[in-house]
Amino acid sequence: MWGYRVIIPDKLRFKLLSEFHCSHLGATKMKALARSYCCWWPSLDAELEELARSCATCLEMRSDPPKTTLAKWPQTNFASERIHIDYAGPFLGKLFLVITDAFTKWVEVYEVTRADSQSTTEVLREVCSRFGLPKTIVSDNSSQFTSAEFQKYCKLNGICHVTSPVNHPSSNGAAENAIKSFKLSLKKALLDKGQEPIKTVLTRYLFMYRNSPHCTTDLSPSSLMLGRKVRTIFDLLFGDRRTKAMENQIKNYSGTRVVSFEVGESAYFNKKGWKDVEIVQRVASSVYLCKVKDANEIWKRRADQLIKIGSFFKKLYEKLPERDSNRAGNLDLTKDLDSSENVGTRKDSNVRDSMSDEIITENVTLVDSNVDKTEDVGSQNDYSVARDRARREIKLPVRYR
Repeated sequence: MWGYRVIIPDKLRFKLLSEFHCSHLGATKMKALARSYCCWWPSLDAELEELARSCATCLEMRSDPPKTTLAKWPQTNFASERIHIDYAGPFLGKLFLVITDAFTKWVEVYEVTRADSQSTTEVLREVCSRFGLPKTIVSDNSSQFTSAEFQKYCKLNGICHVTSPVNHPSSNGAAENAIKSFKLSLKKALLDKGQEPIKTVLTRYLFMYRNSPHCTTDLSPSSLMLGRKVRTIFDLLFGDRRTKAMENQIKNYSGTRVVSFEVGESAYFNKKGWKDVEIVQRVASSVYLCKVKDANEIWKRRADQLIKIGSFFKKLYEKLPERDSNRAGNLDLTKDLDSSENVGTRKDSNVRDSMSDEIITENVTLVDSNVDKTEDVGSQNDYSVARDRARREIKLPVRYR
């Protein structure tokens, strides 16, 4: 005895330990049982713990140990660097091969009739034809992934095949999470849509999943895989962005002249000096083929390189009356117009449309060299009255009156 404790001699200790563990209690239970009967000897607690750890029967039936710290897969730097694959099903009476990309989080789901090596390689060939060969494929240890046919496919294409530990699904967690999300979303959609075909529900799920931002990358899988934002029905909320961009370009463009030419119309274009040309053909909305009148040459020019030919004085001649039948068009305006004013060419209605181009003003005086200086006074008075009437009809600008 040692106080209230019973000290067990050495030769009885092993037998007493065996009695404590006859029901395969754990170390904590055995310690409590020994203390309740006041049994003690030095290192009793350590021997009970060692007995519980060394019992073969207890080890065979013990639960899983606590999880270790998280070990992540190496970070990927580009699309198709590493993909994870696994089979889902039978699910809704069908088998599905699920493939997910580690970098972009892009998911592919294919319905297959058999979960064998041939079906697996056929699906992988189709995926690789779109996105290229992956550097690494991660899968579990199912027979379709460990078969000689699949290993040959990986070897011929330079693909490193990595398998996860047996009965450890979390090692291939990317594929397992994709399968979990796919199954759950498909069940919800079928429950909501009723008799809608599974293929329709599947394609709708994949479309929405690929174009939704992922929680890991904050970007949609389609933008990372395809390098662009895929157009969805939600883009209709903002209209056509390209049309708005074109409208802004036109609005902010510095050019303001609106002009067009007809085939056969005369114009001027600048080629080391302005040359008279004739419009031969309209190639585009603002591009014309122009033939130089003084030379046998045809040039392609834009509308902003061309100017129209004015017709102000041509209209003036048509408005003035004839003095007699033999002197039509030979009028002496110098006798009646103020000598201090020079009449310049001005823009006609077509040139006013061109807004920015102006024809160089020249001082023009129309002289009648054939007027008979001995004509009678009555004829001159009649002509002056007709001339004044023509002036009023022409309505010259103030500076020409």
